[in-house]
Amino acid sequence: MSLISVVMPVYNGERFVRDALESVLAQSFTDQEVLVFDDGSTDSSAEIISSIAKRDRRVVVHLRDHQGYTRLLNEGITLARGEFLARMDADDVCESERFARQLLLLAEHPEVVAVGTGMTIIDEAGDPFSVTCPPVNHADIDAAHLSGRGGALAHPTLMVRADAIRGIGGYRPEFEPAEDLDLLLRLAEVGKLANLPEPLLRYRVHSQMTSVVKRERRQKVLPSIIGDARNRRGLSQYDIERTYADGTALSCSPSRRCGQAFHSGFYRTAAKYALRCCWDAPLVPSNWCRWVRMKYLSVRIGDRVAGT
Repeated sequence: MSLISVVMPVYNGERFVRDALESVLAQSFTDQEVLVFDDGSTDSSAEIISSIAKRDRRVVVHLRDHQGYTRLLNEGITLARGEFLARMDADDVCESERFARQLLLLAEHPEVVAVGTGMTIIDEAGDPFSVTCPPVNHADIDAAHLSGRGGALAHPTLMVRADAIRGIGGYRPEFEPAEDLDLLLRLAEVGKLANLPEPLLRYRVHSQMTSVVKRERRQKVLPSIIGDARNRRGLSQYDIERTYADGTALSCSPSRRCGQAFHSGFYRTAAKYALRCCWDAPLVPSNWCRWVRMKYLSVRIGDRVAGT
């Protein structure tokens, strides 16, 4: 029996699923089973994951009719044989030490039931443009969740004790697509939450990602999730009609991306988006000045964060 069960839902993920799955299989900690659920994809996702499963017995493919993300996660919880469950999305990329680092924290801190990590935010081409800095202690993480601020423990980076997530009944589909916030609030009532500050997952932002398409629905279910959590904890109610501050829902504007990449030390990505600003508005002199500056930094310095 494997120590870790990785649960990966896939729906029309042919563009990125190979990289995502290969990054899981390339982890330095290898004692894992990888449960991949294809949610009735109409592209070549099923063929891609099945081909990988043929050469690596750790990958177990489940082909399903389209039923939704949360139900597949719950099926993964039911079928998983590992002591720990790790989340993985079909468009992200794990750093090689992710699972090893998370397991070490859970082994050293038995009171912790779930641990996330920081993230490097990448674009569709895989170029980095930002790095998240999550809170690391339980009180700060839970307070952020309870106030309606999302992203304090990023769901794509989650590793959780299997007995803890089963003990609270898994995910609640009625709160999709904010099922992650509801889950983490309930987990915080049976144990501690934690984060590793290092960016151990590359989180891909692209035009068809779930967190962009379903943001409006997420906003609508937020008051019910927070209200329910406050009721369980015997806390007073208050007005929680506010913007859900999902730290991963980042702007796609080339100008914004350029600024984020620059301030994060990703100068090559900054130069790429500065050039896009020039294409969009070629008669604006400041765009060209910015591109020259970013190009100079990318050539002379490289990417400070990436260490190149």
